[in-house]
Amino acid sequence: MSSEAKLAVETLGTFIEERYAPWAREHGGDNAADQLKADFPHWLSEPLATLTAWDIESWRRDQLDSRVQPLIVSGQLQSLDICLSKAVEWFLIERNPLQDVCLDADTDYCIELYASGVGHGYLGEGWDLLGAESTWTLGERAALELPPVSGAADYVLKMQVDGTCMGSPQRLIVAVNETTVGTLLCRGPACYEFFVPACALKSRSRTEVVLTIPDARRPMDHEQSTDNRFLGFRVAKIELRPMIDRRQEKPVQPSAADDLPRVLEQRAALQEIVSLGFNCEFGFVQRYVGAEPMSLFRWSYVPLDKLIEGLEKRFAGLNARESLDVQLTPEGEFVVESKVYGFRHHTFVFDFQGGVRDRVLRNEYLRVGILCKTLLEELHEQKKLFVYHDADASKLGDIRRLVRALQIYGNNTLLWIVGATDAAQIGKTRRIEPGLIRGYVSGFQTGPIYPGSPHRPSWTQVACHAHQIWSSTKDSQEHSRPEQPRRTSREQ
Repeated sequence: MSSEAKLAVETLGTFIEERYAPWAREHGGDNAADQLKADFPHWLSEPLATLTAWDIESWRRDQLDSRVQPLIVSGQLQSLDICLSKAVEWFLIERNPLQDVCLDADTDYCIELYASGVGHGYLGEGWDLLGAESTWTLGERAALELPPVSGAADYVLKMQVDGTCMGSPQRLIVAVNETTVGTLLCRGPACYEFFVPACALKSRSRTEVVLTIPDARRPMDHEQSTDNRFLGFRVAKIELRPMIDRRQEKPVQPSAADDLPRVLEQRAALQEIVSLGFNCEFGFVQRYVGAEPMSLFRWSYVPLDKLIEGLEKRFAGLNARESLDVQLTPEGEFVVESKVYGFRHHTFVFDFQGGVRDRVLRNEYLRVGILCKTLLEELHEQKKLFVYHDADASKLGDIRRLVRALQIYGNNTLLWIVGATDAAQIGKTRRIEPGLIRGYVSGFQTGPIYPGSPHRPSWTQVACHAHQIWSSTKDSQEHSRPEQPRRTSREQ
């Protein structure tokens, strides 16, 4: 078979196994290929060139309708996007179909309260069995439980009511995350909209919508009926959407194939930057441009005081026997915590995908040991730029302590990421003193960290500019270093 014909029938599974996996391992993504095969098993036998945006969008909708967490779906698609971008870069396919698919976590929710509708998995307490066209509320309280949404925008809660119990007026009080967003008197079929301020959506593990119906009544108490249910409203649909459709606002991003030189330049720069925490946000910035460095703290929660203590002690005891603890999150992921320093990091291994605690613990002792040794070598070699942020919790004096701890090992430099105080400051990056660069970003994620951050462009800009400053400073220091005089044969 000719090479052209082989490319035409190369499957996604073959591409992942034979081409992408070696590249991923070389760039620190040891489990990337295995995770892709686990996430998308039904496409592994499909020709790579036949995968379409419609296929991917249909899969995404099926996952969300099955109540898979939107943040997990978004992360899976981000990984597939990196994989298919490599296929474009290597001229195996002409275009990445994920360009036409929204990769951000879905923050628009529609709950259709009839038998053939969608979103039934979000229904909490206080609902009757689904009806043909609408569903009754039961009792004085009915609830919806949604995944967390971004607290950076105001939202609108829209509710379509098809009627009230016995046609009588009913009071309705609506609250989102315990913040009352509306009180009204409903006299019959109507459509209502409630303003949900951004502050009501911040820093929550979930979004809870509660309808309070103080006038719920039993039909049997008011007419000849045997119906003893406490009924309030017949609801047909509830929607929660941003005030402004941010998908229309987003500029079209060039694909890796359209702007390959810039993407490769960003990737090379971010590959040489080592994250020291405070969380995973910088790790996702690196992943977006295809940089996958092996780093101890890239996917970790790392408090500043504990990080400084670890550096000063050369992380003694981090990998000692009985020093690591494996826990299972409510989302089903195994996470690891250091009993010595309090560091906490993701494993990206889930129990519902076959993960086993003892195996995870054994692997993490090996992984932490190797990555700790790598970090200490990088500190001594002074060939990497280090980055830290904690969402503006630390002040300059605290960060100077971190710089001093880094310089125990040599002439290392820290990029300190802070939030801009005005729009003109976003992206500005400069060296404020020896060993310390400060860069201003548009903001930080609050609550769960996910790949599709609206602040990612400013983070990428700051990281690349800081890398330029660090590289030029490092080069000038190397050039200014006096040559060592050669020893004569007599001195030898």
